Amino acid sequence: MLRYVPGGMVYHVLNRGVGRRTLFAKDEDFLAFERVVEEALRTR
Repeated sequence: MLRYVPGGMVYHVLNRGVGRRTLFAKDEDFLAFERVVEEALRTR
């Protein structure tokens, strides 16, 4: 079964990397990620 995935939408967010590797090396990286998610929520 094919999955319909409309463009321009955040539909899933992972909170860990492959093999449970760290996604964000610095606090600033995580804060930038949060800003992107917040912006996506405001524009939906």
